Amino acid sequence: MKTKPFVYLLILVVALLTTSCNLTNAVAILTASATPIAVPSNTPTNTPEPTSTPTNPPPTATATPTETLTPLPTQTGGSTGRFAFVTDRDGNAEIYSMGLDGSDPQNLTNNPARDNHPVYSPDGFYMAFASNRDANWEVYLMTADGNDLINLTNHDSDDYPYAWSPDGAQIAFVSNRTGNYDVFTMNKDGTDVRQLTTDPADDLCARGWNRDKIAFTSNRDGNYEIYVMNSDGSAQTNLTNNPASDGCPNYSPDGSEQTALTIDPADENSPMWSPDGMYFAHASNRDGDYEVYITMPDVQLSINLTIAGSSETWPQLQPAVP
Repeated sequence: MKTKPFVYLLILVVALLTTSCNLTNAVAILTASATPIAVPSNTPTNTPEPTSTPTNPPPTATATPTETLTPLPTQTGGSTGRFAFVTDRDGNAEIYSMGLDGSDPQNLTNNPARDNHPVYSPDGFYMAFASNRDANWEVYLMTADGNDLINLTNHDSDDYPYAWSPDGAQIAFVSNRTGNYDVFTMNKDGTDVRQLTTDPADDLCARGWNRDKIAFTSNRDGNYEIYVMNSDGSAQTNLTNNPASDGCPNYSPDGSEQTALTIDPADENSPMWSPDGMYFAHASNRDGDYEVYITMPDVQLSINLTIAGSSETWPQLQPAVP
């Protein structure tokens, strides 16, 4: 775990207290480099994200500076102060949680199979995730501390969870049970499975569920774009419509407009906003291997939360438990 002197913590507090700008980002779209296929590899590298090299000229803005400070545990932005992530530090893909200050890492899955795609319920009490412990990839549910495991899908296809409905009653997941990847929803107990997309292309990475809208990635127009639809699958609309490859969207808390939040030659992906919009967690290989970062756009500061030497991806901030 990377730590820095306490004086940097005080600098970070001052920087945050002086921040007064509200974020106006509707969909946090970070450039990804992994092909959008839904089956994770042995190394958990955010599988369903596009690989096409953007054809637009790269931005000329200065890259967000990276610091290796340890964030204060009080700067949780409405979360519990913990986050989950996928790591191969034990030799296979496992789901860990740890404090935002880098303390108390816990292996939540601890299984010789591969585990991926952790998604906290809105109340922070449950976690849905994908695992191939039953030979193919299934959606499982457990409590946030790794107990009371349930297989929700029990299907011979590959299924991957991506988002919870805002009321915590449903889970959006992607499955290839129709021959290609489509977006489905189900109740949190695995009942009432409904298919939302029926296009012969691959529809993936339905990470953004905001009120009655679900954002997802599709290559139905020739390259991977970000689409949005109603939570019943109607009114599917292309949001990005760009020759570059766009993938794995997530909504900012105020849900207003698209904005580039990181401009770095490294791969930046899997964004997730804090509830108050002060920062977002994401994965980046800017230091050589994939690690989890917290970035505060208003003060142009990124903090590395994990360790070098292993792949750390797919960060999920745990909402505060009521």
